[in-house]
Amino acid sequence: MNNPLRLLLLLYLFTINNGFSQQKDSDAIKHVIEKEVDALNKNQNLEEYLSCFAQSEKVQVGPSNNKMTIGYEAIKGNAQKVISNYNGKPNPNTWSFADWDVRVNGHTAFASCVQTTKTA
Repeated sequence: MNNPLRLLLLLYLFTINNGFSQQKDSDAIKHVIEKEVDALNKNQNLEEYLSCFAQSEKVQVGPSNNKMTIGYEAIKGNAQKVISNYNGKPNPNTWSFADWDVRVNGHTAFASCVQTTKTA
């Protein structure tokens, strides 16, 4: 096999493999976000919710009220408030996600989606 053809074959295989890897990463990120929303609002489970985040002061969620929540301890504090507001009662709302845009770059990802919440 000549070198240009070998190079083209390797490039093709790399592209296919990278595409599958990116899709798996994207699916995993979607799963974590859906788990995070369910843990906080449906299950009201603080530990399950916090397991979705890195214990870092660089982690961010939001925006909420036009601000990002920055840092693991701030995220934990907000979650504790949300869960306490439920007063042990189940959340009657349901939610769905659409229009995902997930961009993975190494160990970092940016994800956005449309979350629709239906109230009882």
